[in-house]
Amino acid sequence: MKKLLLLLALISFFGVQGQYQTSTPWMEGFDVNSKSTKIKFKDIVDAGEAYFDSIDKLAKGSGYKQFKRWEAYWQDFVGSDGMVPTSTELWEAWLDVESQSNFRNPLADESNWTSLGPVDFVNRPFSSGNIGRLNVVVQDPSNSATLYAGAPSGGIWKSTDSGANWTQLIDFALPTIGVSGIAIDKNDSNTIYIATGDDDNADSPAIGIWKSTDGGNTWAQTGLNPSNSP
Repeated sequence: MKKLLLLLALISFFGVQGQYQTSTPWMEGFDVNSKSTKIKFKDIVDAGEAYFDSIDKLAKGSGYKQFKRWEAYWQDFVGSDGMVPTSTELWEAWLDVESQSNFRNPLADESNWTSLGPVDFVNRPFSSGNIGRLNVVVQDPSNSATLYAGAPSGGIWKSTDSGANWTQLIDFALPTIGVSGIAIDKNDSNTIYIATGDDDNADSPAIGIWKSTDGGNTWAQTGLNPSNSP
């Protein structure tokens, strides 16, 4: 288990967490240039807390949040001696795990995805024509070939051939309509609910929850709508 934790630590070492926050003021008194340097985790935490006690740590950009994230992450990798694992120890742990016959590379891509398109787009300065992000994709519980997709400002779309072709179901006679959530009744897949609006980037306003009882051909407003909700 300990070696597995060290392996995860090594992955983060080459990622965004950082074994030591070497460029920070509270690390100035530590020797972090040697691969075999051993530093007590508590000493780093104490130095960090002392530094932030001397400034307004709640001020924007103070670095306190990043420091606490570092502390919360690396506390799980501290050795029995209270030391933060060195880069040498992390590398040796990686080599040890990699040498095992049942080792599976955690970074290997074992997915089986195929692009459904569109792929015929024109590059533009700030966007890719014909290609937009999706908020949600839901499969019909009674028919695996039927899919519904909700777009931030492109409404709701339906495919009955596993995504090969799509049809826009409704635009509510508005310039743009976003769909952030789709729910299908498991007992009657013709009954569909959509949550309107874009919950990620506010690309389109919400007009409540809408319902269809005929597989998305027609829609009606429900009791949750702009007239009775914030």
